[in-house]
Amino acid sequence: MLVFTVFHEKTESWFAVSSNETVERSWSILLESQAKEHHGPLMDHLIAHGVEDYKLETWGEADSSAEARELLRDAQDELGALVQGMPRKEKPKAAKPKAKANSALALDAFKDMLNEAGKQTEPKKEAPAKKSGSDGGRDEMHQVMVAIEARRLSMKKSAADKRRAEARKTAKAAKAAAKASTAAAASSTATAQARPRAGLSNDPQMDELLARLDARAASVSRR
Repeated sequence: MLVFTVFHEKTESWFAVSSNETVERSWSILLESQAKEHHGPLMDHLIAHGVEDYKLETWGEADSSAEARELLRDAQDELGALVQGMPRKEKPKAAKPKAKANSALALDAFKDMLNEAGKQTEPKKEAPAKKSGSDGGRDEMHQVMVAIEARRLSMKKSAADKRRAEARKTAKAAKAAAKASTAAAASSTATAQARPRAGLSNDPQMDELLARLDARAASVSRR
């Protein structure tokens, strides 16, 4: 904190000012305040006589408000200076918010909050995992192996069916051949048996005897 004096040469008027700013900064503040028609001994003098022909000097520095007041009294006593207080800094006026605008903003903010909460509670759909190139190659190779195995089984079954058909055909042919052989043998036996009788057919008595024997054999076989 310091105290400085202001001397107007034309009117030989003295003023004393205490400030927390430097002399130059304090003088700028005083001139700005004078333009806004702030009042006080120095302010009124500036309005009446303008801002020219003023001389500024530091009177002394103070560590407290009490010391500053003491310095001001000294300037009054020795110079007949008039004390000028520093203008208070004006606080910027806060603009009054419009009720409707605030209500609309609050409603929009509430809607945004609800939407955000809804997004957070929705279950996230997991995207299907993409198969890597190596996985895709393994799947394709597996499909090829399955197709080859199915083809092999099909060919094996076809070969087995073919062998079974040939076996059945061979067995059928063998059975037919055996049947034909049996029939031929029976025919040969009948022919052989018929020949002696045919040789005796010129003898009536022999033919009658053979007929009786045949009848006797047939009767025995029926029993």
